[in-house]
Amino acid sequence: MKTKLLILFFSLIILSCNKAPQFSKINIVSYDMKVKYDTISRNLYVNSSILLEPLKQNNDKISLLFLSLAKINKICFMNKNAQFNTSYKFDKDTIFIDVPEQLQNNKKLSLYLEYKLSLDLISDKELLAVARSGKWCPLQYDNFSKWKIEIETPQNYIAYSSGDLIYSSIDNNHGYFIWENDYNLGVPLIITPKNHYSIIKKIIDNKEINFYFVNKNSIIVNKIIRELYNSFHFYNKLFGDYKHKQLSIFELDDSGTDAMSIETFIVVHDSLFLHTNDPLFGGNLWISHEIAHQWIGSGYTNTFNTKLSWFIEEGLTEYVRYMFIEDNYGKDSLNAVFKQYKNEFETQILNTNDDIPISSNSSSRVIYIKGPIIFHYVRQQIGDDNWKNFLRTLYNNYYGKVIDYEIFKSELSKYDPTGKVIKRMEELTEMKGILPIQF
Repeated sequence: MKTKLLILFFSLIILSCNKAPQFSKINIVSYDMKVKYDTISRNLYVNSSILLEPLKQNNDKISLLFLSLAKINKICFMNKNAQFNTSYKFDKDTIFIDVPEQLQNNKKLSLYLEYKLSLDLISDKELLAVARSGKWCPLQYDNFSKWKIEIETPQNYIAYSSGDLIYSSIDNNHGYFIWENDYNLGVPLIITPKNHYSIIKKIIDNKEINFYFVNKNSIIVNKIIRELYNSFHFYNKLFGDYKHKQLSIFELDDSGTDAMSIETFIVVHDSLFLHTNDPLFGGNLWISHEIAHQWIGSGYTNTFNTKLSWFIEEGLTEYVRYMFIEDNYGKDSLNAVFKQYKNEFETQILNTNDDIPISSNSSSRVIYIKGPIIFHYVRQQIGDDNWKNFLRTLYNNYYGKVIDYEIFKSELSKYDPTGKVIKRMEELTEMKGILPIQF
C-alpha cells in the first residue's frame, strides 16, 4: 500500500512540473479584412489583419472562434514590420494559434491570416450566404473591436454585411464595398447576383428598414412588413429608440439557419415565410422575436460561457415578444399564449430530450416555453413599472457592452431588495418536468 502511495505521489509531482499550455483571453483593437469572391474557382479569398491588445500574461497560445472550413495559406504575427511565422490547429469551432516565445510578452502585436474558403461547402451556385461569422472569419464574440471590411465581387454581384456601408462602387467588371462596424457581435456576409432580391424600403419611427425578399407572394410579404412595423414600434417605446439608423432583413433561400438576428441585420430562411399565421392572433411566429433581438442579445448579452446565457438571450426575448402580443391584441392574449404553450410543453416536450433544466445552458426548445413563464413570474413580483425600467436600464446602460449574468442579476436586484424573487427565479431554472408556475 505504501509503495502505491509513493508511486502516486511522485506521479503527481512529475505532472505538476509539466508546463500546461496557457490560453490568452485576447481582445481585438481593430480588424481589417480584404475579401475577394471568385465565381470561377468558387472560392472566397480573405486577407485579415488583426491588431491585438497586449497579452496580459505570458501565453503560449491564443484562441479564436473559427470553423475548420478554411484552407489557410499563411498565418503569422507582425511586430514592428517583422514577421514571425507560427503554427496552429483546429478543434471543432475554434482555432488555436501558437504564440512565438519572443512575442509572448509583447505590447503591440498583430495577427495576419491569409486563407480561402470553398463555397461548395457553404452555399449553392447562385448565392453565398454566411450567416455565422465563425464560418468565414476568426473572431471573438465576447470582446469588442472596430471592423473594416473591403469586399470585391465579380460583375453583376452585390455584397451585404452588417455595420455602416461607407463606400460602394460597381463598374463594368467588379463591385467594391467597404463596411465599418464598431461592435464585434458577428459579421455576416451575403454575396448575391444583382437582381436576386426584390427590395422594399420603409421608414419606421425615423429609422430606415430595408427588406430583401425572394418571395413573390405579395400577401405574405405585406403581412410580414405589417408585423415588423408593429413590433418595431412597440420595442422602441418599451426599451428606448433603436440606436442605429437602419435595419436590414434578408430572406435566404440557401441558409444553414432558420432565423438569426445580428446587430442591424436579420436573416430568415424562406421556409419561415410560409408560417405567417400565429394560430391565436394571425401574426407571425418569428418576425417579432427576431426584431426583439435587436434590443436583446444582439446588443449586450454574451452568448458564450455565461451562466444562464440562453435563458437571458432567448427566454427574455421570447417573453418580450409576449409583451408585444399583449400590447397589440389585449391583456387576455397573454393568458391565451401561455395556455397554448402549456399544451405544447405537456404534449411535445415533457419526458423528452428537450425536458431539461434551463440552467444547463442549452439551446433546447424548453427555453422558449419555460423561459418566458419564469420572466412573467419576475414581472408579476416586482411590478410592471419596475419590470419595464429594468429592461430599459439593460438597453440604455449596456448596449454595445458585454454583460454576464452577475451584471444582469445586479441590475435586477435593484427592484428585488430582499433577493427572494431572484432566488426563486434561479430555482425555477433548475426544474424539469412540470411547468414552474400554474395558470
